Amino acid sequence: MDEDTGLKTINLEEVRLKKNKFLKKSTKLKEPLVILSIVIILILISTYYVYSYPSSLVILDVNTSITLKVNKWNRVIDVSSISTEGNNILNNEYIKNKNINDTLITILNKAEASNYINPLDKDNLKHKVTVYISGDTIDITRFTNEIKSKKLNLLVNENGTEKFNNNSFN
Repeated sequence: MDEDTGLKTINLEEVRLKKNKFLKKSTKLKEPLVILSIVIILILISTYYVYSYPSSLVILDVNTSITLKVNKWNRVIDVSSISTEGNNILNNEYIKNKNINDTLITILNKAEASNYINPLDKDNLKHKVTVYISGDTIDITRFTNEIKSKKLNLLVNENGTEKFNNNSFN
């Protein structure tokens, strides 16, 4: 403290030493945080890639074709149709990231509501549902049971082999 003015004097050398000490500590702390951030980002990117990688392709034919890409956890990661009828069925339906059985049942109900399939119709084509599966095996037992309860004909072809054929309701 300056005796004449009563002001406190600051030793610039002390300030520099404190600043350098703080910078060294913060630099030591920054390096692990940066590494941790990079590791977390890489884990998130790889998890997203693994989740969004299709392991199976499912084509559902209900007088219009709808294509579903399914990951290895049986979750639908992409859905599309090249026809306007298929797009009408998919319109306003949030089916991505749902279980494949839930998605197939939702599409089936929407197709039935839109009269693309109808077990009571005279046209035999409206009685038939065909599922083509390419890639990993998928368990669609709940969907199969739903088809049976609606008394529709079902053909399931998995990797070129007829897995299920139910034409007993004609």
